[in-house]
Amino acid sequence: MPRKAPVAPETKTAKLADEISKLFKKQGRGRKCTVEIMTRDSATYFFAYPDDFALNVTYHDDQGKLAALAVQQTFQVVFSFNHEDGALCTYAPKLTEREKERLEWIFAATVLARELGKSLLLCSSSYFEALIGELKFGRGFRRYFCPEIIGRPE
Repeated sequence: MPRKAPVAPETKTAKLADEISKLFKKQGRGRKCTVEIMTRDSATYFFAYPDDFALNVTYHDDQGKLAALAVQQTFQVVFSFNHEDGALCTYAPKLTEREKERLEWIFAATVLARELGKSLLLCSSSYFEALIGELKFGRGFRRYFCPEIIGRPE
């Protein structure tokens, strides 16, 4: 991965949101997606909020009658790209490993203009240990890695 900050990341949020939506639309979610960016020290964070499955809730309205409400919740996906290490960190607790791998490929292709291969080289870095503690990723935190092999995953 490049060991430099993404060029004009704010110009890539709409494309990243669109690609994430496409991935989940086949499952009946991802109708809309919002991506926000934050840069801190040597990392740029991309917070993606795609629509999740619709949730139907029944409740009692102000008159005490049973009513129904459909809510389109979102779920969170966080990408952290460290400019110094050239390493990508992904947080997505609700997703399968296969979905996370596809999201990582989408991120690399869309934001970094690079392709990831099937093999990912694991990296160890005190930066990521601090990241986990600082953002409290915990469960759902995907391994951190420095992809080096070029080629699109199946």
